[in-house]
Parts: sequence; structure tokens; C-alpha cells
Amino acid sequence: MRDPLDNNLFPIFMTNAGSIFKRQKDLKQSQIRIAYTILYYCGVRINEIRQLTQEDIQKAISASQFSLIHHKTKQAHIHILSKKAVQDLRKLTNEFSIVFDKYNYQYLFGKFQPINEKNVIKIINKDLKHTSQKYQMPYNIKSHSFRLNTNLLKITSLQNTANIIGHSDIRSTRFIK
Repeated sequence: MRDPLDNNLFPIFMTNAGSIFKRQKDLKQSQIRIAYTILYYCGVRINEIRQLTQEDIQKAISASQFSLIHHKTKQAHIHILSKKAVQDLRKLTNEFSIVFDKYNYQYLFGKFQPINEKNVIKIINKDLKHTSQKYQMPYNIKSHSFRLNTNLLKITSLQNTANIIGHSDIRSTRFIK
């Protein structure tokens, strides 16, 4: 069972993002910080953001919404970004510059094509595990923990949250409160 990533834990993971990596540490840290921010505010699966481009992210910031294809259902969903989400994404200017300018990546997780879905999950889970162990957190935090976050319930209805997350039965969504 995974634990949700809440408002108290998110800043800890953002601060520690990428600290376990030795090679291209600035790149990994930047990719992970961008990923954490999008995952935290949108509650999507990691595979739904691994192929985002800088243009996709900048459009989302400008429009205050992401239009993403859900990995499991292959359907497009619009994810509304709160003012705080837009502010936090705008603060990642340096991270965007590192990923897309310094390393010339075309995708958030991939220079010429998105990296394999299992590899990006491994990267994120390794980073989450490292931070959890470093701070001796009694939680089981995994990449999917972002999907269980309750921020969506603060800005939209239970039914809309269920639709965004992709739960066909609203009872599944009720358990994330």
C-alpha cells in the first residue's frame, strides 16, 4: 500500500530531489523537481508526463492547465492548475534551463525521445526512497503516491477529482481523503 504525498511531505521531497544521483546531478535534480511539481499539482501518473516538452510545459503555465493523454485509458484529460501550481512552476526557470538548454533535452525525460516508462519510474522511486530513508519517514512513498494526493479535492469536487484521476467508480476516490 502506498501513502499519499501531502502538503507536509512535498517540500521535503522538493528540497532533496536528485540528491542521490552522482552523474549529471544538476540534470536529474532539475528533471525530478519539475516532475514532482507537475505530479503533485495534477495527480497524474509518471508516464503521463515523461514525454512532456518545454513547449508543452510553457503552454500549460500560460493557460493554467495541462492537456495530457492518460496512460491507461489513452484519453485526453485537462488538468486545471491552481494559482499556486502556476507560481511554483514559474519558479522552476533554472530547472527548465538546465534540462532543455544546457543538456538540450527535447523531452522532460529524454534527449531525443522519451526514456522507457519503467526507467523513469525507477528514477523517481529511487529518489523518493532515498529521501524517505534520509528523513526516517514511516511512509511508503512511491511515484504513484502523487496520484493519491488530496490537493485536487481542495480545488474541485469529488466527482471531478475521480474523472481527473481516472477512477471509474467514485468510491475509489473517496479513500484518498
